[in-house]
Amino acid sequence: MAKLPRRSKLLPKGALIEFVRRGGYLRVSAMDPVTLTEAVIVGNPRAGEANLRKVAIAKLEMQLQKKMAQSQMRAGTYGNKARNFIPRTKRPEPKSGWDF
Repeated sequence: MAKLPRRSKLLPKGALIEFVRRGGYLRVSAMDPVTLTEAVIVGNPRAGEANLRKVAIAKLEMQLQKKMAQSQMRAGTYGNKARNFIPRTKRPEPKSGWDF
């Protein structure tokens, strides 16, 4: 495991990166040590560790953004969208030939 040197607003403590070779592919795990959120990608080992690391971190940041937006929606602090939020309902079933 290697610690990420780059810092971002979503990952202030960095991320833990793990590379595992599985046959003809490479499994890359990126984990946020604060929230314990993990993102896993699978890639070609020929792509290089640096490229796979960037993709895994981008996926982790995307998951953290989504998680933060969902928690803000629940708390009602996500701007005006939370006030105008209408939960999805099930679509009405189309009428069959027997319903006419």
